[in-house]
Amino acid sequence: MKKITVLMALMITSLGFSQSYLPFTFTNADQLMTGQGGTGTSLVPDPASATNQVMQIVGGTDTWDNAIIDLNPSVNLQDDANNTISFRINPIGITGVRQHLIKFEGPGQVEYFFTTTGSGWQTITYNYPSGLAAYGKMVIFTDSGAESNGFANANTGTYLIDDIMGGTNNPLSGGVSLPLTFSSADQLFTGNGAPTSLVPDPMDATNQVMQIDGSVGDNWNNAVKNLNPGVNLSDDANNTITFRINPIGVTGVHSHLLKFEGAGATEFFFTTTGSGWQTITADFASGLGTYPTIVVFPDAATLDTGMYLVDDFKFASALSAPKFDKASIKMYPNPMKNTLTIEANSSIQRVSVYNVLGQEVMKASPKTNSTTLQTSQLQKGVYMVTTEIEGVISTSKMLKE
Repeated sequence: MKKITVLMALMITSLGFSQSYLPFTFTNADQLMTGQGGTGTSLVPDPASATNQVMQIVGGTDTWDNAIIDLNPSVNLQDDANNTISFRINPIGITGVRQHLIKFEGPGQVEYFFTTTGSGWQTITYNYPSGLAAYGKMVIFTDSGAESNGFANANTGTYLIDDIMGGTNNPLSGGVSLPLTFSSADQLFTGNGAPTSLVPDPMDATNQVMQIDGSVGDNWNNAVKNLNPGVNLSDDANNTITFRINPIGVTGVHSHLLKFEGAGATEFFFTTTGSGWQTITADFASGLGTYPTIVVFPDAATLDTGMYLVDDFKFASALSAPKFDKASIKMYPNPMKNTLTIEANSSIQRVSVYNVLGQEVMKASPKTNSTTLQTSQLQKGVYMVTTEIEGVISTSKMLKE
């Protein structure tokens, strides 16, 4: 329980501190969950105590209408002695028994079905089982069906939620995050159709790297790793990721994908040319969040196969790439129509244009500081334009209209 007068004092002293992790007392707008499937959410006074602010969820007619929020840091349910979640719920003007669901997601998921009876504040407590993880997303389904009836539930209603608490916000024991140098076994990714292992770097036997065997002809075989704490890409000035990749015995251009998942997902398509170590720079867009899962697709959206070594996943800094300034690359117009002009402060070795399936639809090797591509033949849609300048590869998103 809390008072609005206390809230005001905290807001003044904290100078805008935002909270997106448990406990949720709904004392500020950053804790308001987002409605999906026709659900509406808002912060309102508690009808039983006007000085107490709570969250109101107005359920929609969709079977899986819900309220959702990203957690940063994730809620850790790994410790079996500290993974009991409790909260209060008040069905407004409702009679009889209603069924609901609270769910934590990313990576994986864990869910708890619960019921309310009539109206008035009711406390829900659930002691989660052992063997869980840390989760970056919380979801509340207002009127959820049961598995026994195929989850069908046509009920709708208005509910107040307050005081969601429990678990911990501590990193997972044994958790790993960026930078990933593959110097220890706990940094090894898990292969999904692409076996992984830690091996010596063929260029430096004292350096251990990760090998991804993409020899299986699956378009989306990948290597995945859960991170804790997650990778925070919310700061647009500091969300550039660099890493190294070495295609072993591969010739020609191959397309790959780096992806961060959890609370939503963000992707970065990139290419390699031939064999040998190549540095990839992924400058992610603004408006992102924190992601607890990293995925590498060795040969994305193609039937290409290959063996790849990867190393040194880290946030870029000015010192890590002194010769390369992404802001010095200009691509225009965006949206493009008949032409796309690319200008840089150094010689552009290669340019490749990929569609959303990762298929290369255009390429050039201008070896000048400026080049113009004829794009009239491209279909309307989103394209990724990859440039290689002084050995550094970067990708930008362009729209064709």
